[in-house]
Amino acid sequence: MTHRPVFVLVAALLLGGCATIEEKAASLQLPAVQSQSNFYARTKPVVFEALVDVLETMGYTISRAQPAQGVIEAYSHLLEGDDPGSSRQFFISARLQEVGETESSVELKVREAFEGNFKAGATRESHAQHGRYDSIFEALEAKLGEGSWLPPSQPSPGSVGAGR
Repeated sequence: MTHRPVFVLVAALLLGGCATIEEKAASLQLPAVQSQSNFYARTKPVVFEALVDVLETMGYTISRAQPAQGVIEAYSHLLEGDDPGSSRQFFISARLQEVGETESSVELKVREAFEGNFKAGATRESHAQHGRYDSIFEALEAKLGEGSWLPPSQPSPGSVGAGR
């Protein structure tokens, strides 16, 4: 009979730990990556080609370009970090969609990887606000020409996916 109290104690410890592990796992989930979008009065193939050109001109290397899916992924060169011996690198994800016969949307996500002179390795961070969004969108608008940018509330009334 002395085994029963030990068994009950071990079972309580094991079952009590399960809830803690689940709670901890839920608290470690990463938040959704924020993005920024713009609309353009140009077809998806035209915007896709222009965006690839803009990213390459800005020094990004295109790691994935799928025109039919409207997906572009690119990364910057390794840049010097703020601290001696540290570095950083930017990663751009773009998704293009048709929102009308002659209109497209571009959704950008900017991520930054840091590596310092510490032993923890690289750290990745997503940015909802960053100057790189403005730089890329301004260069894309310049590449597409005057009148290409559409305010978010102005895709044509029959547009598919308008009003995101």
